[in-house]
Amino acid sequence: MHQRFYTTNSKPEPRINPHTVFYRQFSKPFLKICALSLGTYYGLIYTWEYLEKKDIERDQKRRAS
Repeated sequence: MHQRFYTTNSKPEPRINPHTVFYRQFSKPFLKICALSLGTYYGLIYTWEYLEKKDIERDQKRRAS
C-alpha cells in the first residue's frame, strides 16, 4: 500500500464567524440563567401571594371572633 500525502476530497475550511462562536458558547448559559431567574421570581411572587392570602384570612377570622 502506498501512503497518500494529499486528499482527494479537499474542501476549503469554512470561515468561522465570531458572532456564531459567541452565541454558540454563551446562549445555553444565558438561557439557563434567564429560566432560573424567572422561575425564582414567579415562585417568590406566588409564595408571597399565598402567604398574604393566609394572613388576610387569619385576620378576618380573628375579627369575626
